[in-house]
Amino acid sequence: MLCSSIMRANAKYADIAEVGKIEDVEWQVFLQGNIMAKMMDEKTVEEHNGLTAMERLEAQNSGDKAKQKSPPKWISEAMWQQCQHLEATLTDMEKLCRSIMSNSTQWNTFYKLENTYNLMTEPFKNPKGEVTEHGIVFPWEQLTGFQRLLIIKVLRPGQLVESAQKFVEDQMSSSYLSTGSFDLKEIYDESSSKTPLIFILSPGTDPASQLIRFAKEERGSTVHLDMISLGRGQGPKAEELINKAKILKGRWVFLQNCHLASSWMPRLQAIVEKFNASTEEVDKQFRLWLSSNPDPCFPISILQTGMKMTVEPPQGLKANMLRAFGGSGTGVVTEKMYEDSVPGPAWPKLLFGLCLFNSVIHERRKYGRLGWNIVYGFNDSDLEVSMLQLSNLLTEHPNVPWKALTYLTGEVTYGGRVTDEWDRRCLHALLGRFFCPSALSDDYSYSPDGIYRPLKTNCAFPQIVTYLDTLPSYDSPEVFGMTENAERACRILQADDMIETIVSVQPRLSLDIMGSDKSNDQIVLEISENIMKELPESIEAFICDEDANPMIHQNVPRPTLKNILFKEIPEMKDKDKAKIVQDCIESVVGNSALLTVLRQEVDRFNNLLSLIHTSLKELLKAVKGEIIMSDALEEAYSAFLAQRVPQRWKNAAYESCKPLGSWIYDLKLRVDFFAMWAELIITNTEKLIKQAVSTKGATEVEGEDLMRNLPRAFWLSGFFFPQGFLTGVLQNHARKVGISVDSLVFNFEVLTSKTDTEDSLGDLKQKLSIREVAFTGKPHTDDGIVIFGLYLDGARWDPKTECLQDSLPGFRFAHLPEILFQPVQTTAAIESDDEKEENDEENSHVYECPLYRTSARAGTLSSTGHSTNFVTAVTLPSEQPSRFWVMRGVALLCQLDE
Repeated sequence: MLCSSIMRANAKYADIAEVGKIEDVEWQVFLQGNIMAKMMDEKTVEEHNGLTAMERLEAQNSGDKAKQKSPPKWISEAMWQQCQHLEATLTDMEKLCRSIMSNSTQWNTFYKLENTYNLMTEPFKNPKGEVTEHGIVFPWEQLTGFQRLLIIKVLRPGQLVESAQKFVEDQMSSSYLSTGSFDLKEIYDESSSKTPLIFILSPGTDPASQLIRFAKEERGSTVHLDMISLGRGQGPKAEELINKAKILKGRWVFLQNCHLASSWMPRLQAIVEKFNASTEEVDKQFRLWLSSNPDPCFPISILQTGMKMTVEPPQGLKANMLRAFGGSGTGVVTEKMYEDSVPGPAWPKLLFGLCLFNSVIHERRKYGRLGWNIVYGFNDSDLEVSMLQLSNLLTEHPNVPWKALTYLTGEVTYGGRVTDEWDRRCLHALLGRFFCPSALSDDYSYSPDGIYRPLKTNCAFPQIVTYLDTLPSYDSPEVFGMTENAERACRILQADDMIETIVSVQPRLSLDIMGSDKSNDQIVLEISENIMKELPESIEAFICDEDANPMIHQNVPRPTLKNILFKEIPEMKDKDKAKIVQDCIESVVGNSALLTVLRQEVDRFNNLLSLIHTSLKELLKAVKGEIIMSDALEEAYSAFLAQRVPQRWKNAAYESCKPLGSWIYDLKLRVDFFAMWAELIITNTEKLIKQAVSTKGATEVEGEDLMRNLPRAFWLSGFFFPQGFLTGVLQNHARKVGISVDSLVFNFEVLTSKTDTEDSLGDLKQKLSIREVAFTGKPHTDDGIVIFGLYLDGARWDPKTECLQDSLPGFRFAHLPEILFQPVQTTAAIESDDEKEENDEENSHVYECPLYRTSARAGTLSSTGHSTNFVTAVTLPSEQPSRFWVMRGVALLCQLDE
């Protein structure tokens, strides 16, 4: 931030610091380029598509899209849009798109090498010494350092943080990159009795243990330290504690978690302000320690007068382990504790493994959704309690009680914080690496790469610190059970966080300032009008044929979708014909739970479409000044400019992480799917009514004919509530067979076809033809249903071996072929723990893969113990043990973010 602010100022004034310049347009492209790229008009997009005039003409005349030139496979549509925007906006980026399209050697090198920032400082040279035919070499060495960052942000976002650090080091110096640390002793000496000392908390930190250790170092004991955790009813107790401590000799008071006592914060503010009153007597050795999350309820005046310390958790396994085994008795593990012989010979190795396990589950957070579905607040107290449990169990038992040890550590201490069932499964899989009989062997390794190993037998405490110093600063993803793809996703997540942090402190700029030819109002009006044109007002309006005859046959009115789904008949004077129509509708709809699901889905989509059209009409009037701009309309206005879905729409819609443009396209596909399904039912009903009226009697619908009222395959991703749809499938089967629905589960079979190749399953640019896949061909004749449109996150489906395999380098997501959900009856026998473990071993090469509605995975905890984002668990065949995929965080997704 400091470096960029100086360079932006240099672009307006004289470059006093001689650190270079950043133009305003470059800065806005860096922060908002992804949004601005989506607002380009068709003419600009066509002019900067990387094709020559002849190639562009050939592409227009050719109907075969497969033969048309396209960017490399690793460049997504969003990346390519931003490349086009860079070329259209910045003159120094001229021919960027043309170079990407024509010079695959240069850009594949850019994609594969890690040190991209340094690579771009020199002219590109063909590694093979050959000149690419007709390839344009992009002169990236002529760009400024910040312009190189723009290209890296678009095409190699995982390298952005590292490249930004090198950029700051080149422009200023490496001293501006050091984070620094604080010394409690130094801060204590600089403080006074009237100055609060404030710990600003971060996830995974616990300053209490740090303060306790400092109190022992300072006074030899903790008798003078009074601690209280704030919450309901604790305010008066804390006030009484402060009033007593400030007049006694050398007392300290530590109020923890001030953000949990928001109602008492004004009183705390008054107490602190009273310290500075001339009449107030406060002991000189008195200290008031506070800890709080960043929260609006915390008094500003206390922040201004107090001394603030940001407690950041150590970054990386090496730093975490060095902190745990810190010297001078400041670490969680002391030399006296480590060399205690009472717990037995297994104590040193298991203690070291426990500390490494603690570090792994802390650092796994950096992988985002691949790491944990929910971010948990593991802290030092968890490690301390687990160490005490380990010591007690080893002392009380001659042999290591593995089950008790695993249960207390994985289910109680750490598992007590875990609320997601699938996160708990992952926690146990990770713990199994560190608490197992093999971990007591000297040749055991905690990770497949052999970097992290147990301590050698009879290893002295000073040797541990020496060993930890030899560990690499860069964490191998294998110790977390992850791959390089996960590491790439981690770096992209860090880059996104950095951009979001910078954007959050920037002033809001209009698009005309950011280089757009249109004003904010013009952009919002255009977006609103386009959405209204794209989306129908209801599903019935989508399938309604205005030219259709309102009568079917012999003065029998055409039933609407509502008539059919609600088993209502249109108004008719002829009671005999009305009875025939009623029988026909009853024959088609019957007692099918799936048609009940269809009715509910149609109602939900109609409500959403109605809300969208109503709010857009109001927004158009508000922008034109015809009505007052309400808070909801103002939020929608800002959301459109940021390419986000308005919150009012989100509240009424299905779960989705897509930006506005992709969300509208996805909604249109969903509406089209259900409209086609509804049209299928309407057509079949009309045919049956026409036949019945002609023969003067209703025709019974056979089972095979009934299946024609259903799609051949179901797009599970398109449902508002996919869990309800799957329950409807089980209900249909239960009614048919005459058994309880609770006794049914699904069996799964992946239906790999000839068209499912490694390339086709990995090509995420390929758009699914929902109509063709869902409604072409005959339905499945059994009671099962075919599902399509699912994605694998963290793995891929191998069509040759027909099982799960690791993702290809650089490709985190992949398509899953169609999959058959077959209802089967299961026994309700209760398995013992031993039997369950044996069955797990037998089924170790079948992975129980969770299916989520969105990539966020986390949702509201439901009464079933699962997240509302969770749909079901799908068993997939695998050549690897189940734990292999559990630690990788592999899951199925109904939809991607783009």
